[in-house]
Amino acid sequence: MASTSGLDGLPKRFVKNQVGPAGEELGWDAVKKLRVNQSSASNPIHVNQIEIYGCDGINHALQANGGQARQSSMHGSGEGYGPAHLVIDGYRWGRCNHTAHADNGWLEVELARPTDVESFVIFNMSDDEYDHRMRLCGHTVKLFDESDRVVYQQEITLDGDSSLFDKEQKCRQLWVNEDAKPVLANLTLEKDEAREGHAKITATQISGKHLATLSMDIATSRFVESLCHRIHEEAGIPAHSLRLLLPDDRVLRLHSDMEVSLEGLLSDTGKASAASAEP
Repeated sequence: MASTSGLDGLPKRFVKNQVGPAGEELGWDAVKKLRVNQSSASNPIHVNQIEIYGCDGINHALQANGGQARQSSMHGSGEGYGPAHLVIDGYRWGRCNHTAHADNGWLEVELARPTDVESFVIFNMSDDEYDHRMRLCGHTVKLFDESDRVVYQQEITLDGDSSLFDKEQKCRQLWVNEDAKPVLANLTLEKDEAREGHAKITATQISGKHLATLSMDIATSRFVESLCHRIHEEAGIPAHSLRLLLPDDRVLRLHSDMEVSLEGLLSDTGKASAASAEP
């Protein structure tokens, strides 16, 4: 499963929840699909990749994760160029969909199940043949929830989304919803003197609010997943919303690709404590 470890360094556009027609706040909860609407017949839709990340850090748009893609029409050979499924195949460069030169074209990516979404990415074509790079300008991107209600919509513009058209930034952009608020848990680790082979872990929010104090076997496999679920049991915070701040300032999350072991973290903490105690 592709995770957010691949999002480092992407140009970002930070957005907030929009307001619905009745004044209600439209959160990115239970998102089911993303749609790009074509601006005109002369500007068909062709992008390299679309990725949609849940609060669990997983790219749920990926075909291998159950995502599906469809479009209003197709222009192209079908071999790495044209079909909708190419935007969710995991290849960020070199392959693209392509709708026909016709009015009211669209491209849609549907998730396998309603998902709490934190961010999404569009990788635009970066070449200037037939003005490919600029055709995305004027298109509209929308997110729909499970009841087919639009919970986010925005016209793509040169000013607001400049990184999508900037070759130096590889024509890509990550939309991040600032209102999709994960919970940052500050971790302290020490040897559990009462239980041999165990570590005592205390999780607190940055505000100082105590979340949980746990004793875990240092040989526990899938440490991050186990810890997230244990904090969920203790504090009621959904595991996918947790971000774990380690003593060395690394941040872990559910389904993170970062390799960590509780035994290694405890050893590093002990070395750091010993070093700070030296005269």
